[in-house]
Amino acid sequence: MGKKRSVPSISSIGTVVSSIGWVVWNLAFAALGLALVAGACWVVYDESREALSELALIQRAQTVSGSIVKTWEELEGESDSGQLMLSHWAEYTYRLPDGRVFTRVAEWRSARLGNRLLDLPLPYPVAVECLPEDPGRGRIKGDGPASLSEWILQYVVGGLIVTAVALAMFLGGIFFLRNGVRNFRQDLAADV
Repeated sequence: MGKKRSVPSISSIGTVVSSIGWVVWNLAFAALGLALVAGACWVVYDESREALSELALIQRAQTVSGSIVKTWEELEGESDSGQLMLSHWAEYTYRLPDGRVFTRVAEWRSARLGNRLLDLPLPYPVAVECLPEDPGRGRIKGDGPASLSEWILQYVVGGLIVTAVALAMFLGGIFFLRNGVRNFRQDLAADV
């Protein structure tokens, strides 16, 4: 007849499945680590970009005329005490002396504006601060820190908190990545 094929035993199949499970688990561990490292880098990049833009506006903004052309509010949810949490939005345009027109949107996350913003007669004239070298970066005058000390309070203190969270994510990611790769290598070495 021919050679008799050997059928793997149940225990050897279980060992293979267990090894594959550990390999997948360790790769997932490493992937989680990479995701945490990437997330930490994105948080720091995103937060620093806005902070540096605001600092530039404090230092060298030019003021131009603009108009709020549209306002609306969105329900964000309810607080623990049952109060509605609203975001108020305003779309505004501004024209530079050279004739270029820009449109931006401002958001305020509190109910402090209430109907004052929603009941504005549109278009409502406002002063807009923008950067001469990058006029697309602008804000309604008075919306944001007006001085270096306000900027430090808002972005440096807040930035330290964000940096601490990002650092925890980064270190956790390195831990997961290192352990996942180490365990993966150990599993491969054990199978050989």
